[in-house]
Order: sequence, then C-alpha cells, then structure tokens
Amino acid sequence: MKKLLLIVPFSILLTACNGTESSTESSIDSNIKEVAQKYCEAIKAHSFKDAQSITRHDVLSNRVAIYESDKTKYLKLFENQNCTVKSVSNISAVAYEVHFSSSRLDSVQVGWSERKEQYYIFGDSFENDFK
Repeated sequence: MKKLLLIVPFSILLTACNGTESSTESSIDSNIKEVAQKYCEAIKAHSFKDAQSITRHDVLSNRVAIYESDKTKYLKLFENQNCTVKSVSNISAVAYEVHFSSSRLDSVQVGWSERKEQYYIFGDSFENDFK
C-alpha cells in the first residue's frame, strides 16, 4: 500500500510536467507563426520598416532591392499574397521553416536570436519572386 501511495504523487508530477512542456511547445509554435505572419504581411504591403526588427539585414535588403527594381510588378504580384500559415517544420533545434498557403515556395525560415532573445527571419522564398 505504501508503494502505491508513493507512485500516485509521482505520476501526478509527471503528468504536470508533460502538460507544461506541451504548453511551452505550443507557445513557441505560436511565436514562430506570429513572426512569420508579421514578416509576410509587411512584405505584402511593402512596409519594410515594419519587418526591420524581426529580419536579418541581408534578407530585408534583398527584398527591398527586388521591390525597387520594379515597384509596379512587385505590387501587382504581391497584392494577393496569402500570409496564412499552413505549417511549421523544424530545420534544426533552433530553426524552423514556415510555409504559407498551399504553395511549397511561399516560406520563411525562422530562427532564435540569443542576442535579441526573439525569433527572427533569416531567409525567405516566395513563388511571386519567380514570375
């Protein structure tokens, strides 16, 4: 009987820990989706300053260069860009790939910055870039 009494609190403790871990994982997933969607919406609206704090400089500079090379074409192609997050997959322990809509080409790569203590965009790819 004593062994059973010791096992019950231990199993309750394990259940509580698993619940916290799952909650933390969904919070991380939510943060990744939020950063990816914020970036996509900024790119769609060509509001590059809105994406500055969450994007690596070289990635954003490339996006601005694409925009400035042909603003009319960029605006036309990106006006209907779907920024709904479809899936998040792990690239490594601290990096993720987020896909938008149904296109495999519409994606961003999101990583964790130890220095800034936030998620940031370190790469992007949009089907519209190839049109």
